[in-house]
Amino acid sequence: MVQINGFVFEEESQAVKAGREADGIRYIRQKINLDDPEKALQIYNKMVQEKVFETPVGYAFLHELQEELNMMSYIKKNEILPITVLPAFEETEEVRQGKTANKENTNKTVRNTGSGKKAAKKNTEFRARFIASLVINFMLAAAIAAMIVISYMGENVTILNYENKIINRYEQWEHELDEREKAVAEYEKEYGMNREK
Repeated sequence: MVQINGFVFEEESQAVKAGREADGIRYIRQKINLDDPEKALQIYNKMVQEKVFETPVGYAFLHELQEELNMMSYIKKNEILPITVLPAFEETEEVRQGKTANKENTNKTVRNTGSGKKAAKKNTEFRARFIASLVINFMLAAAIAAMIVISYMGENVTILNYENKIINRYEQWEHELDEREKAVAEYEKEYGMNREK
């Protein structure tokens, strides 16, 4: 049994969800500015519409936020959405009556009130997205590796090579210019020409 925000959870999966929701609530509390009623109402309504919370921890937070919004005179009551409680798993009659003898070998028969198909569909969609993401990531990694290999193995001129060619050409011109200046200076000296005006 795990206790989170005053709620005790017997199932580990529910406790993990509640823990994530508690972390999310801490983040939201830091980000929501209740001094701005319109912004707080928008965030609250969005969380309700998107059914962000599924555990009592999240529902308690939503209810607390709903109460704070109800106390604000700026906000009309009909703008505050009611909290939608998602259906929970229900035990079948056989489990309720305790007809199973050994708890360790018991497979609790659980009837999901419609959300099992949705969960399976979401799981399938997630798996498909995950596989597609892996394929795309693999292709991108292969493309990057190929570009690195090409850049090291290829003899294509890169920007750095252009820069080096320009510098070498400039140095060559400078050397040629120095030689010509020396030749002109020697010529002027030989024929007694004076550069000064």
